Amino acid sequence: MTSKEHIHKETLQDGRTRYWFRVGMKDPRTGRYVRPRYTFDTWKEAKAERGRMLSERDRGTAVVRTKITVAEWVQQWLEVKGAGSDEAGTRTVKPSTLRYYRDTLQPVVKRYGTVKLQELSTRDLEKLKQEMLSGEARVVGRRGAPMSARSVNATIGSTHAVLKSALQQQLIYINPAEAVARVTSRRTAAKVRQTRGSWQPENSQAFLRHIADHRLTGAWWLSMLGLRRGEVLGLRWSSVDFEAGQFTVDHNRVVTAGVVYDTDTKAEASDRTLPLPAPVAAALRETRRHQAAEKLRAGEAYSDQGLVVVDEIGKPYRPEYYSDLFVALSADAGLPRIPLHGARHAAASLLAANGVPIVDAARWLGQSQTSITERYQHAFDEGLKAAGDKLAAALSGIVAK
Repeated sequence: MTSKEHIHKETLQDGRTRYWFRVGMKDPRTGRYVRPRYTFDTWKEAKAERGRMLSERDRGTAVVRTKITVAEWVQQWLEVKGAGSDEAGTRTVKPSTLRYYRDTLQPVVKRYGTVKLQELSTRDLEKLKQEMLSGEARVVGRRGAPMSARSVNATIGSTHAVLKSALQQQLIYINPAEAVARVTSRRTAAKVRQTRGSWQPENSQAFLRHIADHRLTGAWWLSMLGLRRGEVLGLRWSSVDFEAGQFTVDHNRVVTAGVVYDTDTKAEASDRTLPLPAPVAAALRETRRHQAAEKLRAGEAYSDQGLVVVDEIGKPYRPEYYSDLFVALSADAGLPRIPLHGARHAAASLLAANGVPIVDAARWLGQSQTSITERYQHAFDEGLKAAGDKLAAALSGIVAK
């Protein structure tokens, strides 16, 4: 039986009644014209869905229905990521990055893995965000313990990437993660407020005087130059070219949900080669000298991983320890208490105070949007070299005296 809305009614062997229809459209993945069948339990549901699909087809936003689930699509996406390579045959996604994606997508797969990909909604993801913040959706660690804003944001970011790929392949017509806002914890907001204007140039200079003989003096200089914590901890000696007077930032060492990940830099703008000002080169050479002496003393116990920031036996520090050490050294120097990220804010302010154009400052800090740099500058090519030289001069002016 066919109604005037072209919705068909059928009675199954068990006596149940079902309603179905077909809507013809072009499959964007194959280019073929298809007329898939859609079945519903009630005529009202079938009518509403058919009207929606016809409206989408007229607007050009219709997608061919598929039964693929969230878990199945995530698995396909991870497999494609893991098998990807560039023209030279080099893997485009490192194993550590792939593990990061897999771990951060666990809450989504656990909560909505059996849901059809095309039925996943922004409301679903907002609910998951709240369950992660409450600890209900925690996958690893202490059961029921609230998850950090960083962990929640990592899951939102990875989910957005997975769904963006589905959108590009026209499996979905909108990305439900697009409207899910990132989380800003009260602690993070307080740190940002605390950082603003809390270190003047003389504070930065006093800190560098205080750590001049520290075994990680080169790393502290990099942090004072405005590099992110993960960029400093991920820097390898092979990326430092003393002869050419430059170093390359292309690696990140971060911690999410208590797990440390070694990944590529967070964005294309973050991957950059910077000039190496003379004071910084001298500090890095001093750190390398310390490492060579420690390696000699440790003998076979030394684990040489090629990183700039390691402990006395060559093992990398956890990111939290590096931050805590910065706070402790600042306290020892009698300086105002700021988090490690405050050094990045201080560097941005120094760049502004010394007349470095906003575009060059953004390139130096590895930011793609100059508006972000403006927020960092609280008071207020040759461009990169000028930025580095001015920043190093501002930091070393009193130190050299």
